[in-house]
Amino acid sequence: MKIIVKLMLLLALHPAYVRAQLENALPITGRWKIISYRISSSADKTQATNWVNKLIEFTPQTALLYGSDTYLACPGFDYQVTTESAQQFFLSHYQIEPNQLGVIQTEVQVVNIVCKVPSWPIDKSIFIKVTDEQMLSQWNGIIFYFAKQKNLTDPTPLVQTTTADTLLVTPQSVGLISPESDFTQSTLIENFPDYIITKETQTDEKGQNTIAYFKLSRENKLLLTVYPNQNDNKIKSISLFDPRVQVPGHAKLGMTYTQLFKDQEALIDCQAGTIPARRKQTVCFFKNIPTIQYVFEHQENSNNGLLSPIEILNHAKLVEWVWIASRPLPPSTAKKQQVEPANTSSKTNTASTAGTIDAKTALAIQNQRLQEIIHQFSEVVKQQFPISPASAKDQSGSTEQPQPLIYFTQSQKTWKQYRDDNCQWYSSLEIDETKQALKNSTCLEQITRVRIDEIERLLKQLPAQ
Repeated sequence: MKIIVKLMLLLALHPAYVRAQLENALPITGRWKIISYRISSSADKTQATNWVNKLIEFTPQTALLYGSDTYLACPGFDYQVTTESAQQFFLSHYQIEPNQLGVIQTEVQVVNIVCKVPSWPIDKSIFIKVTDEQMLSQWNGIIFYFAKQKNLTDPTPLVQTTTADTLLVTPQSVGLISPESDFTQSTLIENFPDYIITKETQTDEKGQNTIAYFKLSRENKLLLTVYPNQNDNKIKSISLFDPRVQVPGHAKLGMTYTQLFKDQEALIDCQAGTIPARRKQTVCFFKNIPTIQYVFEHQENSNNGLLSPIEILNHAKLVEWVWIASRPLPPSTAKKQQVEPANTSSKTNTASTAGTIDAKTALAIQNQRLQEIIHQFSEVVKQQFPISPASAKDQSGSTEQPQPLIYFTQSQKTWKQYRDDNCQWYSSLEIDETKQALKNSTCLEQITRVRIDEIERLLKQLPAQ
């Protein structure tokens, strides 16, 4: 009997067993508020805005979805929890890159609930836990962002409040402000009802033109400044100082560069301030999310003269975020090919593989994306750059190409040769042929994804027409 008890204790303490128990527990218990959305198809925007500020609450066995004056209930459900690759899950299920949603995590927890009564809507069954504070779910073509609510003592969750606990910043939005939002006071009042809004003016960097902008404050503290795009009177950028802001990376005001980015430096790009107002600041951003910038201010220290620029940056503190409005890339006219998932054996355990795609399918998705972004880049360059002289020919002998496009085509061929050779070398170190093929496909997929991100960033930097 003692031996059996000891074995049970050892099993309970084994890391694999503990992880399995944690993964099988429902990770989304508690109350969550819908704070923003992204329309991923031809869904109704009115339907999306009607869900904002609504609540959903989970216990280990029940779910309640609060509407405007009523609620939906699931008195009992079965559920499945899986840990998925963020890249593969969002591409295969939502046809979108996770970084486009502000997700920087490599893995996410996916919760699939099956209610035991038919009244629960089938489209409200899959929830993606990104962090302890954030969750996503797609309902009828709309991806909703949920924020975890800390105070669960409110006895009347059906009562809507205008004051938000969280101001979510994504690559395409600040709260419900988007790149399409008008630069008007009425727009800001509608979207930020709990701020005091004042209009100010300032001169540009050259001191030649006067620019109007809005200040948003609360309790005599400046929390947001909103700047216009002079060409179309849309919102161009927003500077944020509000501690309620939720951005990728769990960033909080006052954190040092080391505290925030110490384990992610390979993903970060930084630039020292080039204008007088940012002379003692460094602006950083995730390479695949350049529209959200993190502003660090160097700390005054008598030893600064003895410190290297890297050491000064490591101790710099986060003082501001900047969101830059970025219009979506023009839709590709290239013919899209349907990516079919690889055949799986009828004996596959769907409970453990739900929501995943294999390496070959992931590579096929990236290759399709690469062709689309190449087509978009080529079309934009043809429109914005003059045709090169007749003496400059590409390798096919054609002269009807702008010079940047000729160089791009040549570099693309060189890049593809490097990618294929590099992955062949990398995978050849595996003795097992099956593992070798998997390693090769994974390597190709990763390098291709980096190349797509690079082209996409350059495309967004091209001057507007």
